[in-house]
Amino acid sequence: FFEGLQRLYDYNIYKIKKRTRNRIIYGNEKNKKSLVDWNIANNRVFELLEMTFKAENGSELELRNFSDGEYQVLQLISILNIFYGSNILFLLDEPETHFNPSWKSLFVSKVKSMLDPMSQAIFSSHNPEVITDLRKTSVVSMKRGLQSSLQIETFGANPNMISANLFDKRNTVAELAKKEINTFRNKINQANSHQELEELKHEIENTLGDSSERLMLIIEIQKRMM
Repeated sequence: FFEGLQRLYDYNIYKIKKRTRNRIIYGNEKNKKSLVDWNIANNRVFELLEMTFKAENGSELELRNFSDGEYQVLQLISILNIFYGSNILFLLDEPETHFNPSWKSLFVSKVKSMLDPMSQAIFSSHNPEVITDLRKTSVVSMKRGLQSSLQIETFGANPNMISANLFDKRNTVAELAKKEINTFRNKINQANSHQELEELKHEIENTLGDSSERLMLIIEIQKRMM
């Protein structure tokens, strides 16, 4: 079925003038599909206008209403299923980009469960949480085109530790929050009374979310109050 759809789509190239068609086919352009789409924008032989999926509960879902993450999941599942039973190396460029945090944490386990035993998958990612399901022997760190070795075991590791090791990211919060934390730290150091420290403690608890940074500030206050 899918091969049939692909063949129908391939007929679109015959709507392009022969000289242009040969340049696309035999040229060095990397993104040939985009060139074909641009040349046949309003003159296609075949095009999918609508696609509807039927869920197990009987409800119908239109492809155009899918979120970017849902569409990305659908693409990944489709590719792995279409080529199941083949000896294939899948190269996936940041396939989990649009996933929500829950889906990202499931990514590696789901791919492993769907991947044919004869096949392999290599994927790139900037997400430290994703590689907590992989041994460090299965992870390659690339920086400016150069390979570097991992200093920590990634399997089951804290994502913040992986970020610190791979991306030199020492902060577990974003920039604005970091500035606010530093402001609180300065206020703690400058406080001259127990009352000031107590007021700062309440302000910190009401301003910052539950985090190691907030805990460290409160510990600093408690030390000052001793």
